Amino acid sequence: MRGRYVSVTEAATLVGKSEMTIRRLMKEPESKLHLKQEGGKALISEPYLLSRYPAMTREPEPETQVTRESHESNTANKSESDVSHMFANVIQAKDDLIKVLQTEVQTKDRIIDNLMERGREQNIIIQSLQDKVRTLPPYKHEEAGRDNYTSFEKVAFVMLILLVLTTLFFVVSNMI
Repeated sequence: MRGRYVSVTEAATLVGKSEMTIRRLMKEPESKLHLKQEGGKALISEPYLLSRYPAMTREPEPETQVTRESHESNTANKSESDVSHMFANVIQAKDDLIKVLQTEVQTKDRIIDNLMERGREQNIIIQSLQDKVRTLPPYKHEEAGRDNYTSFEKVAFVMLILLVLTTLFFVVSNMI
């Protein structure tokens, strides 16, 4: 990520928000790409910060203790090139974030395709088992005292167990 990194205090001053607001922003998952540690201090990318909170467009929150006069003098001192450079950094930060999000979407699409293919394979296996069950000859009862289940009932029970196991596998693979 290009651009300057600022401390929590500098960030709060820059955008007119409290330090607590900046810390909450830093805890958001999408902010993780825009943070770094330096000398035990957490720093946030200035372009990212400005993309989230435009610089001092609102009244400062009480914790910032920034006077309106100091903000106006800072704003007056910024030249057009500084502003255009700042916007270029913000645009670059957004472009970088878009690339990361596009990569994540492609990864999710591959995972979905793999899961759909697994589902198709499971349906084929279940269909072939059902075809085999239909072609089994009827079960002849043997001696008295033995189980009285027909081969169809036994195979149906095995298929039920396979279906439950397949469903469990599908649920677990979706959790991963």
